[in-house]
Amino acid sequence: MGKLEFTTKQIIEYVKYNELCDLFLQLAKDNETKTKLQGILYKGAYKNYVFCSNICNRNNVDIERRRRASMAYLLINNPDTFEELAQNNINLFHGTKGSALPSIAKYGLNSLAKSEEQGIHVSTGEIGSQAVQKRTFVSFTDVLDIAENYSMLPEENDNLSFEVIIGTTKEDVSNAGKVNINSAEVEVGVLNNLKTDLIKVICVPSDKVNLVKKIIDNQNIKVLAIDNICNKFYFIDGLLYSIDVNVEKYNKFQDNLNNSTKKFDLHQIKALVLERPLLNIKKQLEKIKSTISKDDVDSDYRRVK
Repeated sequence: MGKLEFTTKQIIEYVKYNELCDLFLQLAKDNETKTKLQGILYKGAYKNYVFCSNICNRNNVDIERRRRASMAYLLINNPDTFEELAQNNINLFHGTKGSALPSIAKYGLNSLAKSEEQGIHVSTGEIGSQAVQKRTFVSFTDVLDIAENYSMLPEENDNLSFEVIIGTTKEDVSNAGKVNINSAEVEVGVLNNLKTDLIKVICVPSDKVNLVKKIIDNQNIKVLAIDNICNKFYFIDGLLYSIDVNVEKYNKFQDNLNNSTKKFDLHQIKALVLERPLLNIKKQLEKIKSTISKDDVDSDYRRVK
């Protein structure tokens, strides 16, 4: 499709999007993060990193809002991962499950038809395409939120049933054999297979990073953290043109974020370490004083003498 440009006025004229932007800005841990969020939410870019690839099958203002919001959410949760994507201009994503990783490490990212040709059992999202016909392409989207939704689909293998996001670039998808596809979602296809040397990053929950590094065993693919995919406090629908924010979920998310990012400097830690034993001793003394009278202590002392 042709390149579409949206003005800031078009993006922010919807009141609910403005409200969502305000909520994101309240989550910023410092002014630097706030400046980044403003670029993401109001301009759809961070420095030279533009989120829209302009090679997917469809776009509109609400899709662009969804695209920006998902990047803002990533920055809040995993700033290092956002920076890695930005530095390498990674803006096309595929969502799957952990159970797909062993075959991805060996063959790359296969279409359902290609997997069956190679005798690979498919238990993740691609199997859904069998309902119509076996897909001969692998789908990618430049809306991270859509790839995350695919990664949350249920699948058979509970042992590796965690969310996985595969990331690559517009150039790599084009070179791999880009095909236009007819889909209600925002997608572009790669015919048959995306080889491992074209996979730039694999994003998984923080507690799965070390495990996935061992499974992939490829120094050219960076394994990064992506958290709280299932705990979003907002929902944007590019088909129904709606934005919903769950205030209760937002407040809980904010509390968890504040607790997880609370830091102490060295002097505070030292003071706490020294203070805690002393406080415990004081509490024990107060407890003893409250339960034993002075006469009892004196009589016990005389008996011992």
